[in-house]
Amino acid sequence: MDKRIQVDVTSRSLTRNGALTVGRRFYGPRRTNEAFPMGTSISQFNTADRKLFTVLLPDVGERIRDQAERSAFAVAVNAAREEEKARVARELHDELAQSLTALKMDTIWVRDNAVAPETLSAKLTDMLEVLDQTIAATRRIAADLRPMLLDDLGLVPAIEWLVGNFTQRCGVACKLSADEALELQEPYATAVFRIVQESLANVAKHAGATEVAVVIAKVPRAVTLIVQDNGCGFSPTAPRKRQSLGLMGLRERAELLGGRVAIDSAPGHGTCVEAHIPLPEAGVPG
Repeated sequence: MDKRIQVDVTSRSLTRNGALTVGRRFYGPRRTNEAFPMGTSISQFNTADRKLFTVLLPDVGERIRDQAERSAFAVAVNAAREEEKARVARELHDELAQSLTALKMDTIWVRDNAVAPETLSAKLTDMLEVLDQTIAATRRIAADLRPMLLDDLGLVPAIEWLVGNFTQRCGVACKLSADEALELQEPYATAVFRIVQESLANVAKHAGATEVAVVIAKVPRAVTLIVQDNGCGFSPTAPRKRQSLGLMGLRERAELLGGRVAIDSAPGHGTCVEAHIPLPEAGVPG
């Protein structure tokens, strides 16, 4: 029976007590010759005349399965949350906004056709202003929950809307570079959209930028996106503020799908958020 241990090592780290923990996987054979993943921890002890090393190689197969199950559960929960957002957004857009618009038209008719003193006409005009504000707020809330463009027209038109809305709200020039034919299946399309959305929200809140660039590209078996601004920047190694959850949310969205987010920033030199999300073979049609 072949008792060799297969090693796949890409990273190492030292713990506080001097133990060396090796990243990725060691694989060892069971009695059935089936390979199983092992954790690795190497500790060094100094004696009077020699160095001794203790090597622990526990079976971590169950831990890996638990992590995979938790990850799958988190993806399912996130998908359910997005589906609920889509349902609420569509009801706001299709039901409430349309009802408010009909009420506005009736109010216009009453104002224009009623024989009434000027005070009543002024009151109806005030009501129309409130209705306009409510309709606009309803549509904005629905779009923030989930823009209909993402479901109706696809990813790139939805991000074009997002970029245009960001420029209109914040007065910051934002340039989008993306292949018009790029299309992703769920949950990848929503993840890319949300990462861009949350990155632009961070720019609006904290960056003080005058220019932003958004780049989305298909690479083999993955999609990459970059959001870069020329704002005030920050130190990524500085302690995170208690209420600052934006960057954590970006990483979590990518990690749910096996991806990663890198953040490059320095005070006075802007910020670059780069996400890389692996796709299944059918993740990008055509």
